[in-house]
Amino acid sequence: SPRNESPKEELKEPKRSFREEMATRQVPHFPNRRTNIFDIAAKGNKKNKPQEQRKNLDPTSPGQVQGKQTPHEAQTELLSSLSEVKGLSLEMRALLDKMADYVQLESHNGVSTTTVSVEMKEGLSCFNGSEIRIEHYDTAPHAFNIQLTGNTEAVEIFAQHLSSLQVALQQRLEHFHIQLLPPILSEKMQPFESYKKERKKHMHIEKPQKQ
Repeated sequence: SPRNESPKEELKEPKRSFREEMATRQVPHFPNRRTNIFDIAAKGNKKNKPQEQRKNLDPTSPGQVQGKQTPHEAQTELLSSLSEVKGLSLEMRALLDKMADYVQLESHNGVSTTTVSVEMKEGLSCFNGSEIRIEHYDTAPHAFNIQLTGNTEAVEIFAQHLSSLQVALQQRLEHFHIQLLPPILSEKMQPFESYKKERKKHMHIEKPQKQ
């Protein structure tokens, strides 16, 4: 007997795709449902994932931060930059350290003019007894004028290395604007220097001319 064939239904194109349909649906919430073990495990995985990502992104060892220098690295870089400035003896570098320390101190105190006496570890240093004068203006909080006053030998040595000291000091204090002024003879030393000059004149003995 012939089969009773049912008429085929015509296929209609869907109005929206499956992805669009799922995107519009909201996730059902059950406020009265108790927390189960799967929820606790899911929260634990969420907390651990950011830490794992940080470990994978940060190849540095513990205690180091990528992109930042450790104090030892910063000191090494500073010493290497200062070594590029030629013509500075150990004595001049010690004087440079004192000037840099004073500038950092005065930048916090806001003092307009400060005079500091220099006491070097080397007892026979010509800079012992010299003074460092620091001028600081409130209108330019990061700008300083520095001038050394001392005896004749200290002034001569300082003047010879003025440009090298300017470069080295600016490298040491890169966040400040430093201007080294030409050194001057100390007021305490001026009478003594004048006395030495006068004494040399009087002690000068002219040689008798041959007849």
